[in-house]
Amino acid sequence: MRARRGGNEMFRINSNLSGTLVASLNQATSTATSSIERISTGLRINRAVDDPAGLGVSTKLRSMISALGQANQNAETATSLTQTADSGLESIGSILTALDELAVEAADTTIDASTRSGIASEADALISEIDRIAAATSFGGTSLLAASSNLTFFIGDGTAGSDDEISLTLSNAAASQFIDGVTSTNLAASGNTAVITSLDLGITSVSLQRSGVGAVQSRLEAIQTDIGTKILNLQGADSAIRDADIAFEASAIVRAQILTQTSVFGIAQLAKLNQNVLALFPTGASRRSA
Repeated sequence: MRARRGGNEMFRINSNLSGTLVASLNQATSTATSSIERISTGLRINRAVDDPAGLGVSTKLRSMISALGQANQNAETATSLTQTADSGLESIGSILTALDELAVEAADTTIDASTRSGIASEADALISEIDRIAAATSFGGTSLLAASSNLTFFIGDGTAGSDDEISLTLSNAAASQFIDGVTSTNLAASGNTAVITSLDLGITSVSLQRSGVGAVQSRLEAIQTDIGTKILNLQGADSAIRDADIAFEASAIVRAQILTQTSVFGIAQLAKLNQNVLALFPTGASRRSA
């Protein structure tokens, strides 16, 4: 381009191409840097500026996942408690069955006194064992069978409409609660029909308690399965928002490298072109000497 200033002619080459190439080079470098960071961290969102809206959604999803994880842990703890209670009741039920067998044996009027004495001693030990099991069955410091209790487990995620609580009622499992009035003496006596009836009722009572515990345990296991499915779904949604697409980022790096090489080459060629063009015009010194 030729311009005139103060009666003197001067030549000036104007071009925005160099600026465009530099901007393209900077953009390619920035893209490659971001993609490398995403591949190294495995995350598409490494800071809030990367995707403010996506980060907000992801944070909410992670909060829900955390709440569900705690609910699942609570359900696992409650399941372990019910298993402990059921184990104690199962042992007590087995002892009552053994006592019932002894009572049926003692009902035979033909057995001798020595045998009855042996039955009475065994029955006494079994009745004491029921009381020991009832007193010893506990979970995390909480006695389960020594007295009647109402237990509540929080297994919800805190969202509206969720069933946040499950209750379990456990009854006193001492021997007197199942076979009140039954002693080793009257059990070993002949004509002990009332004792046998009491033992049968006790066995039924234990079975009913175990059924109640089993129902709660079954529900807790179903809840754990449901929570596990919810967590997997939420983790999938969070991953889709926050995690990097490695294949895409790798492709972006390749594209950025090609663009970088092209831009660098273009800048170099433009510099040579400018030098060649300027060489066509004499400098001020050469014009004066001429």
